[in-house]
Amino acid sequence: MNGIKYRQPEEMKDSGVEWQGFTGLEWKKTKLKYIASVRNGATPSTSDPDYWDGNIYWFTPTDFGNQSLYESARTITERGLNSCGTNLVPKGSVIITCRAPIGGLGIIKCEEAAYNQGCKGVVPTNVISQYLYYLLLSAANFIQSRGKGTTFMELSSYDLNNLVVEVPNKKSQRKIANFLDLKTVQFDSIISKKELLIQKLEEAKKSLISEVVTGKVKIVDGEMIPREFDEIRDCGIKGWGMVPDVWQETKVKYELTNYDHLRIPLSSEVRGSMIEKQYDYYGASGVIDKVDSFLFDGKYVLVGEDGANLYSRSTALAYIAEGQFWVNNHAHILKAKNYNDDYYCFILENLDYTVYITGAAQPKLTQDRLANIVLYVAGYHEQCLIQDSLRSKLSKIVNCIEMYSRQIDLLKQAKQSLISEAVTGKIDLRNWEITEEGELQ
Repeated sequence: MNGIKYRQPEEMKDSGVEWQGFTGLEWKKTKLKYIASVRNGATPSTSDPDYWDGNIYWFTPTDFGNQSLYESARTITERGLNSCGTNLVPKGSVIITCRAPIGGLGIIKCEEAAYNQGCKGVVPTNVISQYLYYLLLSAANFIQSRGKGTTFMELSSYDLNNLVVEVPNKKSQRKIANFLDLKTVQFDSIISKKELLIQKLEEAKKSLISEVVTGKVKIVDGEMIPREFDEIRDCGIKGWGMVPDVWQETKVKYELTNYDHLRIPLSSEVRGSMIEKQYDYYGASGVIDKVDSFLFDGKYVLVGEDGANLYSRSTALAYIAEGQFWVNNHAHILKAKNYNDDYYCFILENLDYTVYITGAAQPKLTQDRLANIVLYVAGYHEQCLIQDSLRSKLSKIVNCIEMYSRQIDLLKQAKQSLISEAVTGKIDLRNWEITEEGELQ
């Protein structure tokens, strides 16, 4: 980043701290427990309504999105607080997620707050709050590696308390925190703009698929042309509305063959014991691992069978799996009887499955319900035109999304690198300050 001054090698020392490397000469070694107090969280009984919907913020890992934690999705009462082992921590405390996932961070910006057992509160006692946040952020990968457990990985209070760190004096801490506040906002602004572009491209992608697979437009000489009113009819089916007169009403089971009976789930322990893992292992939302063998060889349409994504649609629910691969029991596996797999994948991804989903705690799209979903399909020739046209147009959108995603990854890496270099003193901020005219180095 332009204008940033680095210390000379002779102004640095090997800290002896595995994750920090070299630090400024004046940095002092300590443990987290000597500069902050680590406190556990807990959850009041969910069966007692008197414990909930009070005026105390109660954070969980799902509340973490930004650095600043102003309010939580759920609140608890004083009785709820006193009923369990959670702690109330003051404004400026850093909350760190200690399971699923480990290392998520936020700073309490409300007056005080509690949190569940998936988090730990780190209350500054001899360190600047904002510097503590950046210190832990720079140690995120190392902290994640400290997780232990068989059912799920969890960070213990002991390991967090005994995290070895090197820190400067509070004057330097405050200067580093101010510098990083300024610079990370600049990174975040650029990242947010690119994420917005991706969001708009994803919306354009969904709109394009919907317009074509529901017949609102037709393909003529490679161009998409709106259909005339006398070419369409109201089918009366939610999600389809007006469809072309010449399209046929059918069901999933008449157009695609189901191969769910060939699926075999593999436990994480079994997959972990495999040596030559070269084949994709698919779950409800795509590839989740690699395995050393395959069940399927060819091109298939996979549809998520269960999970929150049936409602949220945060990732593709219907997608193509091609080549040699394995599928567990969380994705239906289908093959188009006329081999136009892409065409039917586009249709299945466009469908609203809300009325077909069963189960409240664990949403599920059963094989039978999927098989009996009503479809309106074009003739074979038009199907080929539709899938070829969509593949061509969508490839351009996907290429743009991938480009912006790569740029975001690079920006996040650069931001993380900047934080690490500032926290350890590699960036020389001894004469740095903010004036009315801007930064002064």
